[in-house]
Amino acid sequence: MRLTKRQLKRIIREEYSRLKRRGLIKESSWQMNPNVEVQDCEEGTPIEQCAETWGQYARDAYGDGVIQDIQDFVRPSSRGGGQDVMDMAGDDTEAGYACSECLEGMDINGSGNWPKVEAAAALADVFVAMR
Repeated sequence: MRLTKRQLKRIIREEYSRLKRRGLIKESSWQMNPNVEVQDCEEGTPIEQCAETWGQYARDAYGDGVIQDIQDFVRPSSRGGGQDVMDMAGDDTEAGYACSECLEGMDINGSGNWPKVEAAAALADVFVAMR
């Protein structure tokens, strides 16, 4: 199986974020915000609630400037915002890392609580609503 450079970067970023979340990688510049309770979205959690939790985490962990960058790019889900979130998650930027981490937090790459498109659409609506 061949991977493009972009696919490989995304895989590395996803694994890195997963290890960071588990506390296996410590960095002086990154700390999980202790004021935000972030849990993996368990079965039965409404997708909107999970997206809201991860959207708030992104704001607290990455700051308002990164949220503004996301908002400048993402449209509401009714106008294709889910695809915007997925596209941005592949970018090598702070906003891209935030989107990627939120998608991973919704466990779309693990057991798959929700289809990727639905999770990304829910996150798009959360980011747009943060304006």
